[in-house]
Amino acid sequence: MKILSREEILALDDRPTEIVEVPEWGGAVRVRGMSVGQRAQLLKRIQGPDGEIDPEKASIIAFIEGVVEPKFTMEDYEALAEKSAEAMDRVTMAFMRLSGVEVGAIEAARKNS
Repeated sequence: MKILSREEILALDDRPTEIVEVPEWGGAVRVRGMSVGQRAQLLKRIQGPDGEIDPEKASIIAFIEGVVEPKFTMEDYEALAEKSAEAMDRVTMAFMRLSGVEVGAIEAARKNS
């Protein structure tokens, strides 16, 4: 097996992408798994004041971070909070799966809220 060079590794776009169909919206979005840096920032942003994960906040921020086409920003937070929970969850779960995050942990956090 070939040993990669530093330059080869740094030049790679190694985050998986997937088109996720969202029938509730009559189309699809493109989702990309997160990077190590993105994961660290995401974990900081989804915690509530008590340090616990805020499930609603986690879902919306994960959606914003994961969808790369079309692109959303935190300015869309309030509007996204009014969208179908099933549609948002479908996209968020794809993002988490592509990022190697255990989906069961998020579902458990939702049940405990």
